[in-house]
Amino acid sequence: MGLVVVFRRDKKLVLVLLLPLLLTLLASGLQKYPFYERLLVFLAPILILLVAWGAQRMAAALAPRWRLLLPVLVLAPPLFTSGRQVAEPGRFGGYKKSYFKEGLLFVNRRWQPGDVVYLYWNHESPYRYYKEAYGLKYTAVPGRDVRWVSRDLPDYIRNVTTDFLAVAGGQRAWFVCNDLVTGIGDIETAPAWYYVEDIRFGDEIRRSIARHKPQRLLLRQQWADAYLFAKTPAGRAPEPLKRRATGPPAWAARGKD
Repeated sequence: MGLVVVFRRDKKLVLVLLLPLLLTLLASGLQKYPFYERLLVFLAPILILLVAWGAQRMAAALAPRWRLLLPVLVLAPPLFTSGRQVAEPGRFGGYKKSYFKEGLLFVNRRWQPGDVVYLYWNHESPYRYYKEAYGLKYTAVPGRDVRWVSRDLPDYIRNVTTDFLAVAGGQRAWFVCNDLVTGIGDIETAPAWYYVEDIRFGDEIRRSIARHKPQRLLLRQQWADAYLFAKTPAGRAPEPLKRRATGPPAWAARGKD
């Protein structure tokens, strides 16, 4: 309705308002910009204006005593959702809630001196935040990003396992992984095998590690996985990973978000 109102009033204004949206769609189609969630927040003011103009036009067509009804109906859902999240902070974020805090604090409550805590390769930023905010007792070790020395998904799982075992040695060791953000910091679909749907990396890596170290405890809360593996007798050190001659593309060397 708002778009119709503006179109009748000023066609040039419609073009100005829609141009950012059209350019974003074009960039997405060319795989130059992701058309996804928070990366589209800059378009929100345009949509809000269109909704407001449409509501204003529809309210003007109603009898005076009903004119406040439409704004109330438009604002009720977001106000209800926001109020509910304030009253119940655990609901904040909805399906995008990562459960990093729950996973890291689960480890913190059960950590013992000498335990090794191994983080999935791109989890260092949330760990550093919660380390400072909650005074985590342990100092975690970020894992290596071994995608570019891996041929495919099974090879990747083996390489992560090798890296974990090299860090853990014979000690009790925790593996922390959050499958909501296993691709954060990347241009999606590269390498293509890493972005296979319905793969829960934490679970796949856990199974692989469990062939070498007995599993003792686990947390699986929504996306967050935290696994404890028992001490094992010191054995032959895992062979070091070898980098392929091709290596990652140039953009992969940039710092992670």
